[in-house]
Amino acid sequence: MGQEEQNTESLYDVLYVDNERLLNYSAQLDPNGHLTSIKLTKSNQASDESAGQISVHVAKGTFASRNSHSDGFEHSFDPSKVIPFDVLNQLDERGLILRTLSEASHGSLVLCSGGLRIKDLSSAQIVWPIIEKTLPLDNIFRDFLSNQTNPKKITHADMRTLVRGLFNSIEHPLHGEILTESKILWATLNSKYLIPSAIDLMLKYTTTIPGRWYILCAVDCLPEGLHENYEEDWDSVDESFTSLIDRLARTFSRSFGRPAEAYGVTPLIIFREIPHRP
Repeated sequence: MGQEEQNTESLYDVLYVDNERLLNYSAQLDPNGHLTSIKLTKSNQASDESAGQISVHVAKGTFASRNSHSDGFEHSFDPSKVIPFDVLNQLDERGLILRTLSEASHGSLVLCSGGLRIKDLSSAQIVWPIIEKTLPLDNIFRDFLSNQTNPKKITHADMRTLVRGLFNSIEHPLHGEILTESKILWATLNSKYLIPSAIDLMLKYTTTIPGRWYILCAVDCLPEGLHENYEEDWDSVDESFTSLIDRLARTFSRSFGRPAEAYGVTPLIIFREIPHRP
């Protein structure tokens, strides 16, 4: 008998999936927790019966017999690959996924689409001598150095050594950007959730990956002008040495992180739809 043709309305090519966070959502959606395995069993049972009489010389009697047998099969399935879209559908059915960024606030889940760009900054330390010249470090150091009371004063050279060490010690993750019709979504990407390797994507596409990509993401930061500036509130209460770290962090963020006009997001799934043949 020929195999039945499977009717698949949509098929997706998944580029990135954060299973850990999706499993966290799944456990909250189902009171029993998240699904870890699926087992499908099927069995068939048959029996044969016979009866009659027997006579041997002076002995006479009856007999009956019953033969039975069964056969079956068992299939076990790993549901981890279907969980991302199952969770997406459940969240959508509960009205928890927005379709437009203009409605989003901190913590909102949004599904949108656009062009995709991925940048690998893992080797940024190599070009630090050039990067150092582009950062406004003198402006950051000026106030701190001018207010010193310790006889062993800290110099600009000391501060640059500090910044160089900080830059070389921190992780430089993958950067991902989704360009929609009017807005930019910016994110860092965890390489273990990226299905192809970053080097494979770079050698194949450089940084821009063609096609229309969909992203389900959690909104972490709104573009400047759409949210309150909490940094100024902290500046008014923090006058310790750690305030210098805060200012350095802002400089690094603005130089290597989220653009001011972009939404900062945490991607849950990045995928594209596989087209049907014409």
